[in-house]
Amino acid sequence: MKHLITCVILLLAVTALLGVSVSHAANILIVESQSYSTAQNQDTQWQIAATNMGHSATIVPQTTLDNTGFIATTDLLIVSSGVITLPANRVASIQAMMEAGKPVYLQCEYPMTVTTTQAFEDIVNNLGYPFTSFSWLG
Repeated sequence: MKHLITCVILLLAVTALLGVSVSHAANILIVESQSYSTAQNQDTQWQIAATNMGHSATIVPQTTLDNTGFIATTDLLIVSSGVITLPANRVASIQAMMEAGKPVYLQCEYPMTVTTTQAFEDIVNNLGYPFTSFSWLG
């Protein structure tokens, strides 16, 4: 089941990248993942993939999510860590990005106690789509 969830999340990420207009180079913000552990290099992997696709990809600190100032100039937001704690104000910024009609990739993890998984559940429910992370258990 864990591998199925990983595949679904990766599929959603690729869809998000492809959903950005290819008529121009998208401005992609990637929220860093290495402050948790230098082995958590998802941020640089996303940056390499996006750059190779011709987009402008910038790795930004977690504090970028402390307000919504980035939304106007961002075409796609990637929250690359599934284990760095997301406080309520950062979850609200992620939701605001989605409410602005812009795609977001939010890395989630299998344990339901991880704040990124909880954030995904909260945002989906806040946007009016009934979802519970326990439905991932199969």
